[in-house]
Amino acid sequence: MSLEVKKAAFSYRGKVNIFADISFKAIENDVLCILGPNGCGKTTLLKCVCGILKLRQGDIFLDNQSILSLKRNQIAAIMGYIPQEHDSGFAYSVLEVVLMGRTPHLSIFASPSDKDYQIAVEAIDTVGISHLKDRRYTEISGGERQLVLVARTLTQQPKILLLDEPTSHLDFKNQTLVLRLLKKLAKSGLSVIMTSHFPDHALAYSGQIALMNRGFFIAQGSPQEIVTETNLKQTYGIDVKIFSFSDPLTGEALRFCRAV
Repeated sequence: MSLEVKKAAFSYRGKVNIFADISFKAIENDVLCILGPNGCGKTTLLKCVCGILKLRQGDIFLDNQSILSLKRNQIAAIMGYIPQEHDSGFAYSVLEVVLMGRTPHLSIFASPSDKDYQIAVEAIDTVGISHLKDRRYTEISGGERQLVLVARTLTQQPKILLLDEPTSHLDFKNQTLVLRLLKKLAKSGLSVIMTSHFPDHALAYSGQIALMNRGFFIAQGSPQEIVTETNLKQTYGIDVKIFSFSDPLTGEALRFCRAV
């Protein structure tokens, strides 16, 4: 399943553009990271990509078909979206929250079948939270909730996974768990698009990166090509130093950056 965004622009109520002239393609079996500072338009862009908001200009295509021609449940059966924050007003169990991911595949008055329950349990197993299955969603940690939302989205059985800053409220351990999981899911066949404001996360887990600031893409390409000190300074407005070293166990060339 291919996803392509062409010449996209968006504004609220016809005012100043939140972003403009945005074009990119999702990467099959890999992670595309849209990297940039807070307030640059990343969240709004993702909401447009999954059809929550409507573009002012441009279009978004799924296998060369405009999402404007698709119904909401058709889009949800193809793309799964995980926002930065999610609060539940009811004390649903983790299994019940994950099962909600089957909604795009059910008719309006249908109840989940045994197959739907099986798909939900398999998603919970994939994410590694089987021990939380019967816990109340309102009583687990933020990191655990993020994994539950990933499992719920997998239960949709999407081909494309969109995540808005999936590590922004997580501790170091849970950041690592979520990012490793996303990389694993991409390698298993999903196209993953995530936003982030952490350059090191993009360097470590993304196959492609788009640098974004003030509603525009500054550069797109592989991490090695576009994550430079000059580009990061243009993106974040501060001096940045990039360090490189070789992993003593694997020999892999690794990079990370620090503000100076």
